[in-house]
Amino acid sequence: SPRSRLKKDIIDLADKNKVSLEIKETIDTGEVRKIYNESICLLAVAKLEPLGLSVVESLACGTPVVAINEGGYRETVIDKDTGFLVEDQKEAI
Repeated sequence: SPRSRLKKDIIDLADKNKVSLEIKETIDTGEVRKIYNESICLLAVAKLEPLGLSVVESLACGTPVVAINEGGYRETVIDKDTGFLVEDQKEAI
């Protein structure tokens, strides 16, 4: 599936760059809140996301967001205040 392939690509990229990565799946609301509160920021890169619930949750926890400057992210992230809106850079991957 595309999701499995993407997950493998992320794991491979982390390994290649010697980045410690922990993937969590199917977690409860309390754990989600804990993760947001302990995070430096949330990286939001879904293409043309109409709203981005994770962005709203992150901001509700006071955790800044770095998001691509498109879709609903422009409606929820205040650039250089609650986070940063950046241009999509395909070559960065």
